[in-house]
Amino acid sequence: MNRKKKIRKHRRLIITSIALAKISQKLKSRKARETLIKSEETFPLTEVDRLTKIYKVNKDGAISEITCVSLEIKINKEWVTIVYYDSFHSGSLHKHITVSMVDRSDSPTTDGVRKKGIQRKLLTWAIKDIITNYFYYKRNFFRRSKISFKDTIDMQYK
Repeated sequence: MNRKKKIRKHRRLIITSIALAKISQKLKSRKARETLIKSEETFPLTEVDRLTKIYKVNKDGAISEITCVSLEIKINKEWVTIVYYDSFHSGSLHKHITVSMVDRSDSPTTDGVRKKGIQRKLLTWAIKDIITNYFYYKRNFFRRSKISFKDTIDMQYK
């Protein structure tokens, strides 16, 4: 007697283990077929500030993932990321803020971040937020680093 093992997913729906394996195989192959194209662009905001956006586009032309939308500043001929947005980990948009010049680690947060919407609108929102608030992010970064305004000018325009 060769009986198929039955798996009960819901009260009335009974799926065999073979059917369940076929469904999971289809999902895996669908994800593998979805090819992603990485797009990267950099825009100067000032001589020492720039915005970089990196995102992935699927074959249909829709944005599937925001890898990074970042504000970078030039300090001593080196580009340092102050703040960046991404939707890489959980699929929802969140912000990473660099602590200071000494401690280059970042702290992720969702405070003040638009969380819902399609990826294209979230990307546009993140770009607009950085363009409007880049001076605020920059000023707070230098305050956390305990660097005066005069020192920042000297460091950036060397």
